[in-house]
Amino acid sequence: MTGAKASRTASNNSLKTGSSPSLLNKEVEEDILPGHHSIWSVKLVVLSLLIVVAGLLAGAQLAGWIDLRQLAVQIPGVERFTSSSGIDSTPVVSGVSLMEKENLELKRKIQEQEDLLQGIIGEKQALEQNKLALEQKIQDLEKKVALLSSEQSAEKNVDYQQLADYYAEMKPAAVVAIMDNLDDETVLGILKEMEFDQVAKILTAMQPERAARLSTMFTTKTSP
Repeated sequence: MTGAKASRTASNNSLKTGSSPSLLNKEVEEDILPGHHSIWSVKLVVLSLLIVVAGLLAGAQLAGWIDLRQLAVQIPGVERFTSSSGIDSTPVVSGVSLMEKENLELKRKIQEQEDLLQGIIGEKQALEQNKLALEQKIQDLEKKVALLSSEQSAEKNVDYQQLADYYAEMKPAAVVAIMDNLDDETVLGILKEMEFDQVAKILTAMQPERAARLSTMFTTKTSP
């Protein structure tokens, strides 16, 4: 009797408190669902951020601003996986750095060509200056040679005049004996300084062959 009463009391309590299974599950789901919604929202936000960050990193890698391999190697523990998986950890030369390297190399070559050109221009100027100096020296030497020639000619003329005056006082046979030991140019120079009648007497006393030769030379030298 007492047990039956207790059972009814429990049943009534359960009805009062709404202890129906379907009703309890519904209440539990209503209590849990808001938490699940907030967790999934956070996961979606985090996933979106990761996608955005990955896209930015990929773009920076392609642009050459960063090197993801170098960054990955610097993270503790990652280097072991990259080396064991056979991934080459050698720094990758980005497009921008490669262009900068080529640009520097091109500038270096241009500078070398400019330096070479400046050196050639300097050598050309030095050669031109040396050429002008040599031309000036040649002109000076030519002037000296002309002066010496004129002085020698004047000295010869003086000598020829003195000899002509000396031979004019001698007999033609004696003059011919002396002139036999002189060359034709010297004899001709002396004869040019003598009077015509004296020249004729001397040529008459000479051997015919030499007299004819000197006569021809005398006529050629004295003709205008």
